[in-house]
Amino acid sequence: MSEWIQVKARAEVAKVTGGERSPATKDELGKIGRQMAADAVFGTFGEFSGDYWKDKFSKKPEEFTEVEVEKAEDRWAEITLRIDSSQYDPERGGLQHFLGVLAGDLFFLQIPGFVISQLKVTDVSLPKKFSMGLESHYRREAYTTERIRNGFQLEACEPLMAFSIKPRVGLSPEALREIVLGVLEAGFQIAEFDTRYLDLSSSNVEFLVGLAREAAAVGGEKRVTRLSPNLSVPQMLAVDIYKQFLATSKWPRVVKVDGGLDSLGTVQALRKIFAKTDSPIVTCYPLLSDQLSSKVPRDFFVRSLALSGVDIIYPGGSPRVGGGARDLGAEERTAVNSATARYHKLAAEPWPMITLAGGIYAGQLHCLYELVGPPVAYFLGGCVSLHKDGPIDGAKLCIDIIREAAKLHTREPKEIKDLPEGLITRAENAYKLPPGASPALYRYTSPKERLSQLEVPRW
Repeated sequence: MSEWIQVKARAEVAKVTGGERSPATKDELGKIGRQMAADAVFGTFGEFSGDYWKDKFSKKPEEFTEVEVEKAEDRWAEITLRIDSSQYDPERGGLQHFLGVLAGDLFFLQIPGFVISQLKVTDVSLPKKFSMGLESHYRREAYTTERIRNGFQLEACEPLMAFSIKPRVGLSPEALREIVLGVLEAGFQIAEFDTRYLDLSSSNVEFLVGLAREAAAVGGEKRVTRLSPNLSVPQMLAVDIYKQFLATSKWPRVVKVDGGLDSLGTVQALRKIFAKTDSPIVTCYPLLSDQLSSKVPRDFFVRSLALSGVDIIYPGGSPRVGGGARDLGAEERTAVNSATARYHKLAAEPWPMITLAGGIYAGQLHCLYELVGPPVAYFLGGCVSLHKDGPIDGAKLCIDIIREAAKLHTREPKEIKDLPEGLITRAENAYKLPPGASPALYRYTSPKERLSQLEVPRW
């Protein structure tokens, strides 16, 4: 009995006759479906017919794959494709093999007389045995959100705060040291190298190892502070470099592996090679999620990274609360409600820990804290480094806002209070306005006002 990987997709399917397009009939969609099923596993541009192929297969073709193609409105069709999961061994690269097929030529069909276009995969589900296989191999040495929070000794109302170092490249070693240690001293738990920073030459790794040791000493006995190197490189290089960081601190140790071409194999190697006491907390930005989204749904890509051992990840689509000087339009309100509900759902899972990231400025932090709370980690880049007085002052501002937000938090929307006036002024004056920007660009977003416009669950 096959255990199916199920892929749901939607596409425009048209019959072409004399240059004219018309909707495909139910029987024609069935024919297209059979070709899709064959092409998904063993097929090519035609059918394997004739006596030669009798008794040549190890099992019946329908045991490898099956498909349903149902007519939707006009020329649109809903496709449900099921593929036998035994073809993809989780312990031997099966997940990345499947992702490659899914993102590659799985639905690249050329069927004479038909045009298939605008195909988008809408959902992917793995069978329980397949998911459990991934978990047993790659999450056994990984960490839950609760374990991470405990490791960083966070209070119940305190979110994990990480600085994604900006500028991404070009800083001198002296500047890096000053900024990293200053931001950690200001109250952040993690300083991580961002997506573009991959200077892993021997001499620079030696410098980073020393800096990681200094970063771990910042917190002393009261706080846990760490430098996170970016190990978004082939697996054996990542393993060799991480070994050099083992002596910089006791657990927790943190590394970053972004969701690029080598990501799943690299994270899986870190999990398989290092036992629990040495296994790092792995953070991730799903670098290819938007580029793959038509074939690999964003949440499935994030899930795949988590099943491979990623602990902390930006899932994309974080709530956008807008500028503080205007009301949200109807579409914006719907988007914020939907994004917040999704974040609450993801944060309720034991793993991975999810993050807020991307374009957040200090005046929005209070409102975001009221929306998603401390279960979500705050990974901030420009929010810190674009401060007029430099990143250390930017870090102090962010920490002051988050701490004050924690004091003011209430589950009753009518009782929400704004930040103290002095802190609002600091937030609104923190950044230089770009040429031509509205004076309201970096205004404080009052949760008292904004949440009255929304219908969102509270944490």
